[in-house]
Amino acid sequence: VTAMRLAADIDASQAKRIFEILYEDSDLFAGFSAAEVDAISQVFKFLSFRKGEEICKKDDYIDFFGIICHGSAFITFEYANMKTLGIGSMIGQMNTADFTTRERHLATIVAENDGVIATLPFGELKTEVRKSPLEIFKIMQIAARNAMSTIYFNVHGVEQNPVVRHIANGQLNRKLRDFFFKNPSMRAFLQGIEKRDERFIIQ
Repeated sequence: VTAMRLAADIDASQAKRIFEILYEDSDLFAGFSAAEVDAISQVFKFLSFRKGEEICKKDDYIDFFGIICHGSAFITFEYANMKTLGIGSMIGQMNTADFTTRERHLATIVAENDGVIATLPFGELKTEVRKSPLEIFKIMQIAARNAMSTIYFNVHGVEQNPVVRHIANGQLNRKLRDFFFKNPSMRAFLQGIEKRDERFIIQ
């Protein structure tokens, strides 16, 4: 995470308050108690970013799971801004939940304004599992829940994010099919369907 730096002014009590706000104002921690969210907040490292900085860069290794706690960023792909990530948005959740074999970022994420992101570096995961196994398990649950909503994007004909519209053309359909086929469960599911019928699922 090259551009970001440790937010030294955020101590344990401030980290707790940041996650309390996420707990109260979003469904990010749905199903968890306030005490569980407090414990989860202690596992994360809080990094700050500045407007215009790259939070992650296309083709760099995905080396952390992150939750935006303050500020916003946008995903830029092939010279176009594809989506804005606000408070509660995640980065790296697909890899955290083991829903993809992809090791590198598909797009660059740039800070839209100054902000803070809570991160769990993958390089420290084994250490954190030993120290806080229950909290790490719950973080995996949070990541998996978000990853599953990505996997099931539009499977039931419902736009999960109405702001991001897919244009129906052969190239995008092919990219979407490739994305689904990277997941073993979806690959097994789609193998039982004739290719001509896949369009009803992935379009």
